[in-house]
Amino acid sequence: MQTHDSDKNREAVFDSTQRQINISDDSSSPFIHSSCHQTNNHQHLFVFVFVFVFFLLYFYVDESHASYIIHLVNLRTQKRLAASVIGCGKRKIWLDPNEVSEISNANSRQTIRKLVSDGLIIRKPVTMHSRSRARELNLARRDGRHRGFGKRKGTADARMPEQVLWMRRQRVLRRLLVKYRASGKIDKHLYHELYHSSKGNAFKHKRALVEHIHRAKAEMARERAITEEMDVRRQKNKAARERKAERQLAKRNELAGEEEA
Repeated sequence: MQTHDSDKNREAVFDSTQRQINISDDSSSPFIHSSCHQTNNHQHLFVFVFVFVFFLLYFYVDESHASYIIHLVNLRTQKRLAASVIGCGKRKIWLDPNEVSEISNANSRQTIRKLVSDGLIIRKPVTMHSRSRARELNLARRDGRHRGFGKRKGTADARMPEQVLWMRRQRVLRRLLVKYRASGKIDKHLYHELYHSSKGNAFKHKRALVEHIHRAKAEMARERAITEEMDVRRQKNKAARERKAERQLAKRNELAGEEEA
């Protein structure tokens, strides 16, 4: 009896131990299976996203977003060769974003020349830098705008040196004198006189010199007319004196003849 009871107790302890082991196995197995299942789900999701992005870039990318693909491919060598072949800077080179695969295979200058002739590589146009606003500002400054005290920097002589003004004035006056002498409006004597007068700061501008030339020519003409008139009067007086002398001589001869008779 005692032996049979001890066997039953031993079997009961074994069964309880085995039940605990099974319970522990059952409690840990859902965690292991769930973690493996989550890992597989992440892998499938990554593959799906990669395939989706690839097809999106391959089929639905347009020209406005195609430049993004260029950054995925290193085209610095092709751009450098194209700049050397065309003869401009690298920033002036435009690569067709729709032909990246063909451009990336070009590794020689001859191939780059062919791509340039085909139009896959183009030199960008020169950036326009309009001077219309500068021209408008200069026209306004000629009218005296934007020349106030607030716009001035430097002394008056620093902004426009007196030496420069003097040289400009002298060149204008001397050019006018040379022109008048060549055309015969003034003779060499008047030219020489006016040249030294202009050097002596006698004329402030060209109009003053022209007016002086007109006055000088009028004075010379008046003097010439007076001289001619005096010459005519002198000759007339001389002829009158000669006639008077002849009359006196004739009268004297007549008186002398009467006395002799």
